[in-house]
Amino acid sequence: MGKVGLPFTDDSFNADWLNPSAIFRPAPFWSLNSKLEIPRLCRQIESMHNAGMGGFFMHSRYGLKTEYLSEDWFECIRACVETARKLGMKAYLYDEDRYPSGSNGGMITRDNVEYRAHFLNVIISDKVEPSDKAHLGVFDIVLDEQGCLRSYQEVTGSGGLTEAGQQRKIILFDVETEKPRPWENDGTYLDTMNFAAVGEFIRLTHQAYKERFKDDFGNLIPAIFTDEPNAGYDSVGRKGKELHCHWSRHFREEFKKRRGYDVVPLLPELVFGKPDQRFSKVRYDYLKTVSELLLESYTKQIGTWCEENSLRLTGHVLWEEPLNAQVSAVGSCMPHYEYMQWPGIDLLCDQSRELATVKQCTSVADQLGKERVLSELYGCTGWDWPLEGHKFIADWQFALGVNFLCQHLSHYSLAGGAKRDCPASLLDHSPWWSYYKPVEDYFSRLSFMLTQGRPVRDVLVINPIESSWGAYNFDRIPFKDDLAEEIPASLKALIFGLTENHYDWDFGDETLLAKYGSIEANR
Repeated sequence: MGKVGLPFTDDSFNADWLNPSAIFRPAPFWSLNSKLEIPRLCRQIESMHNAGMGGFFMHSRYGLKTEYLSEDWFECIRACVETARKLGMKAYLYDEDRYPSGSNGGMITRDNVEYRAHFLNVIISDKVEPSDKAHLGVFDIVLDEQGCLRSYQEVTGSGGLTEAGQQRKIILFDVETEKPRPWENDGTYLDTMNFAAVGEFIRLTHQAYKERFKDDFGNLIPAIFTDEPNAGYDSVGRKGKELHCHWSRHFREEFKKRRGYDVVPLLPELVFGKPDQRFSKVRYDYLKTVSELLLESYTKQIGTWCEENSLRLTGHVLWEEPLNAQVSAVGSCMPHYEYMQWPGIDLLCDQSRELATVKQCTSVADQLGKERVLSELYGCTGWDWPLEGHKFIADWQFALGVNFLCQHLSHYSLAGGAKRDCPASLLDHSPWWSYYKPVEDYFSRLSFMLTQGRPVRDVLVINPIESSWGAYNFDRIPFKDDLAEEIPASLKALIFGLTENHYDWDFGDETLLAKYGSIEANR
């Protein structure tokens, strides 16, 4: 695929500076959220063009009344692509019906239970209740006064302990499958740690677009956006009296193959810390496996498909900050950016000081030579947010290495609940719309300039995400002397201290350093 930046002649540089081409211009999330009508779609594209936008992400959203991925849907998408062609704009794809990406609007998981997201259900009780259910593991455990795990023993068969004595508990582990819900159109989220399940997502979504638009991939259609893929974040954590942990259909076998031992006999160590132990090897190995499976099954598989089909994978994974939320959502963000041709972030709201969110992404882009870094921004700022805010937030992110803006949202319709869907609307619903082109021209020139060279960064900061794996607490109730709380606080103090004293820096991810790092002389 061709580069969007260098080389430039003096004449072409001056031309793109005065009037940046569409590839450098922002492209908003265009919320397709009602019955789609081709004339109305085309009028809105023309309005975006007049406001200085270079393209649009065609984003199926809450309220859509045209069947997703139907022939009617593709007829509307084709009309949008052709309008973009006529106006010299870019038509960007989006890979899901709403979000998070992966379930193909629930189509995959409605009929195929094996591809539904799984989770480990943990029940802590005073006794073993009679049941015909085959549990993954049943353990007799002893806790100290601080709730730390002093000892545990697996209970096998139907006999053994039935009552728990003082400071003793019974803990049961069951593999469960997510239940259907309306958000996924009566399907569930996808088991994104299952390679075959993600392959079906590619077949039904990416291949469907390729069959119709492959000749425009890489040029008129430069990229496809993936939105908030995760390892089952909604299923993880405290759920009333139950506790849920990550799992996948083949997780036990994959763990044993990768880590060299069976995790099931050690499952109590996922839930409870041991006395005087701030770091758990079992928890580290478990979350390392979660991170690897999500990376290899989802982002690497899709990114490889995009590379082979002249399309750039962009978008963002779920929960870049805070650090513990990142662990629970994806294991680690930074390795995913290796397989995204245009890696990106999600940084919504007004003045969110998520320094680590931006730097995790821009660091990998710098180190691996990625030409663009996307930011999905502005969502949830409200209807009365001024243009001063647009500039302030974008400037802050540009200074940290972002060079492609995807504004959230441009509403196709404000009917029903859409008017409450993360306003404002970057379209003619907003009173400042007719004055927006100078703002877009300014952003476009910044985007153009920031693709012309390389940043100079003096310091490498090791990202402590892998240390957080061994300290993570699924119950989200801090352990005594909790390392999981100490690590993010120390990291924040370090990176803000460096930045505020004008030392620019990169994050170094341990997985990527092991793969790409080298030693030359004393450096």
